[in-house]
This record gives sequence, structure tokens and C-alpha cells, in this order.
Amino acid sequence: MISIIGAGPIGCYSAYKLALEGYKVNIYDSKGIIGKPIQCTGLLTSQASKLVHIDNDYILNKISVARLHAPNGKYIDIDMKKENIVIDRAIFDKNLAELAQSQGVKIFLKHKFENFSNGKAKINNEIIKPEWLIGADGPNSQVAKCSSLFTNRKLLIGSQVRAEMKIEDQKIMDIYLGNGCFSWSVPESEKISRLGVVSYEHSNNLLQKLVRENNAKILEHQGGLIPLYNPKQKLRNKNVLLVGDAATQVKPTTFGGIVPGLLAAREIKYLENYEKKCNKIIKKDLVIGLKIRKAMDKFNNKDYNELVNIFSTGKPKEIIETHDRDFPSKFILKLMLAKPKLLKFAWKAYWA
Repeated sequence: MISIIGAGPIGCYSAYKLALEGYKVNIYDSKGIIGKPIQCTGLLTSQASKLVHIDNDYILNKISVARLHAPNGKYIDIDMKKENIVIDRAIFDKNLAELAQSQGVKIFLKHKFENFSNGKAKINNEIIKPEWLIGADGPNSQVAKCSSLFTNRKLLIGSQVRAEMKIEDQKIMDIYLGNGCFSWSVPESEKISRLGVVSYEHSNNLLQKLVRENNAKILEHQGGLIPLYNPKQKLRNKNVLLVGDAATQVKPTTFGGIVPGLLAAREIKYLENYEKKCNKIIKKDLVIGLKIRKAMDKFNNKDYNELVNIFSTGKPKEIIETHDRDFPSKFILKLMLAKPKLLKFAWKAYWA
């Protein structure tokens, strides 16, 4: 029996992949409802549809342009060749749970994981002895803490609201540089957008500033903690594995966790060789993303203004328009060669 802690999309997809291999899998989650509370933007790149079926029932909007704002007020429009989709995360999560259940996976809600010791897990005061224990229980993973896998972990704060506001074009998402790590406005309809910010501190204050600037009426508060990817993070200790946010498998550039988490979950079926298989597929891009993030954390407003100016025309703009941001290893060298001036920012990354 394999026990997975966490019934989020990565936990359910892991269970599904394991069940396809013939394993009996149980998922335990302390929450009473799958998909709640919502803690992410719900914006997916085209890569997600290559990993899981994306149902039209939970697609709320499609984004074709990313408008990148510099602190000085200037902006550029990045025309994405492959549309991003805005999803209803609650329905998306439920669909993945149903996918797992279709293969015989059992899901136990309101079952809190408490401890793991000597091969035994304590859940809701009951003791079970799984053959494998998988932590898909988020940034503050209790599974990681109980198995000596929770080390050197830095957490950021993602704060977001759904809000009524004036939206000129629902196909355009706005990204603001210099407000926290960055902030955003992602429309989900003609009148409602998701306003949010990621930062190391003071995220609520930064979010309120964004709400005021957009003259927005708050409908719902969302958000949560986001782990910064740690390349030294171990994914296995004996018969305990980590996946998704619990393993810090989040893009350090945009802080999206769905695609790297799904890619990691796809390799969970290898169990004993999971760490090696997983790192071979996702580690390179996450490490490059971490270098970029650490460099950008050193940027001042002048740097951001210059960066937006560099991407305003020519080859650099063409490169970022035609490549998925999920895989920086596929375009970072092209950018350096196309615009040697970017080496200034690469130098910051080198010393990060």
C-alpha cells in the first residue's frame, strides 16, 4: 500500500500514475473539500495540456498577451504564440481527484497526518504502515519534517484577490516589475481579474497598493506560502518521497508549481529511482530559474526599466514570445547571444 499525504493536483496525479502501474494507493488530506482554499493564480502554460487533459468546463479565460510594466510606467506587449489559460482551480483539482479515483485510488478527507516514525504513520490517531509514504502536502510539508527532509527552506508569500475592476481587454494579463518580486492582474472574465503579488515580506501591503491603483472591488481573498526551489533538496529518505511544493518543485521565476509538479509526479512510479529520474527531467530548468530569481532579487528600478527596454524590440522579444517560460534552458543562451547587454544581468546571476 502506498500512502500519499495531500489531495492537491500533484498528490492526485501522483496517485493516478502509481495506480496505473498496479499499486494500491490511498490519499489522505486534512481538508474537508478538494480544491479549497485556492492558493494560486490558476494560470497555466500550454505545457500543462501536454501532461493532463484540460477540460473546457474549467477554462475561464485564455490569455494571448503578457503586458510587462516597468517601474517608470513604460510597458511592452509580449504576444504569446501559445495561449495561457486561466482555470477554475477548484474544479481542476476535483477533476484530477476523480481521475485518480477512476483507477481505484481511495481519498480520505478530514484525515490529518500527524507523524511518521519507525515505518509507521499516524493519521487521525490511527496507525498505518505504508510500503511507501509520499509527501504532497505543500510548502510546510509535515511529511518532510518527520522524515528529515525539511532543510534550508525559504518560503515566500503569495497574496491574491479576485476583484471587480475595469478591464480593457481580457486577453491581456499585466505583469508589474518592482512591486515585490512582481505583481499581476490576470483577467478571468470581462469584469473580474485576479490581482496578486509575490514577495518575501509585506505582501498584503503591496497587494493593497495594487488594488487601489486599479480601483478594484475585492470579492475574495486567496493566497498562501510558496517555497523557493532548493537544488540541494533531497526527494527521498528510505521509503519516504516528496513531490510538488513539498519538494520545493516550483519555478523560481514565476512561482508556478503545477507544471514542474506534474512533471515530477509523472516519475513517481519509479519509486526507488524517483529522485534520479525526476532531477534529470526538471532540475536543470529549476536551477537556471533560481539563478535568474536571485539575480532579479538584486534589481533596482533602473535595472527593471532597462530590462523592459531591452525586450521591447528585435530578437530578444521574438525569443521570449516563441518559448515557454517553463523551460529557460531552451532559450537563455539564445537571449545572451541575441543581446550581449543581457550579460550585465547574467553577471548578477553568476554571483547570486
